[in-house]
Amino acid sequence: VARLLVKEGDQVTLGAPIALLDSQEIQDRAKAAQAQVTRLGREVVRARVAPKLTREVVGKKIQEARAMVKGAQARLRSAKAQWEKWKKDWKRFHDLRRCNMEKVKNLSERLMGFLRLKTQPVGVSYLPEGEALPPKARRPRDRKIQITLCQAMTWARIYGWSVAIEKEDNVCIPGGLALNLLKSTKSSNEEILSRLMVEVGWVSKEREKEQEWYILDREYKTILMEPLSKANREPELVVIYGDPSQIVKLVHGYSYTTGKSITTRTSGRVACSDYLAAPLLHGTPVIAIPGTGDRVFSGTQDTEMISSIPYSLLESTIEGMKEAGAQVGSNRYPFVPYMLHQVQFPPIYKELARETGIQL
Repeated sequence: VARLLVKEGDQVTLGAPIALLDSQEIQDRAKAAQAQVTRLGREVVRARVAPKLTREVVGKKIQEARAMVKGAQARLRSAKAQWEKWKKDWKRFHDLRRCNMEKVKNLSERLMGFLRLKTQPVGVSYLPEGEALPPKARRPRDRKIQITLCQAMTWARIYGWSVAIEKEDNVCIPGGLALNLLKSTKSSNEEILSRLMVEVGWVSKEREKEQEWYILDREYKTILMEPLSKANREPELVVIYGDPSQIVKLVHGYSYTTGKSITTRTSGRVACSDYLAAPLLHGTPVIAIPGTGDRVFSGTQDTEMISSIPYSLLESTIEGMKEAGAQVGSNRYPFVPYMLHQVQFPPIYKELARETGIQL
């Protein structure tokens, strides 16, 4: 076997003459020896070059490590600076948000106190994909049900819940189409609503194409309805339920600060589009008459009307309510009746008055 060893460069191998050996056992042993010698030879080669490689590698690694340390220190300084900036920004944001939330709650208290509302004003927001919900927001699917949008409004204004509605939670097809929560790939939402109103008997076939709709023109995922006193954000709309005398005070407030009137358009059906879409489309308050769905599904009372106001106009409207009619003593609610007059009674009362010694 020793005679068969040849050295080729840095490797030690056995030569081809192994095949000339006659015994199979000798050939097997020779192959095993070949493998062992090859392994030992490679180890010797590695041992010879190891010191040089180690010095070069270690030096290079040290340089790389120093560069990494410098880079890490620079990134750490940058991260610390970013952290300090973030803390300042967060403090400003938190202080601003706290002030905003205090303002929202203050406006709610002023509304409730001035108008003596029976149910809470509701803040409405349209949240895009990925927007976080309030921690205590309730979704109908959590109760394994689907509800109408006017039901969600009742949950918020009477139960005092924060309610998050997505298309999977909604059972009202007309309301979902009007608020662009639902979409069809075959026809526009206006066409579907117009056709549906004819099919269910609310509009004659001849007038199908003459119908007018408020369709919310925006992309979003969730409708969030919260009692204004518990709002976690500044809402886009504030929806107020009240009797006609309460609603007209809101009209007085808006008219006082803007000089404008509120135009009301209603068809008595799909009323949620009147108070959840129209104010955002036109940027003005609306007065809505609750429709059939509100009466049947959400418990809206016969005496109730709805006012929906863009949040940006709410504070000035409240200020206007305090001032409108102040010079004639009519800036209060409830309205103070004029009682400084003498009422007239039938003649029989006058005769009885003379008998008792008084003159009517």
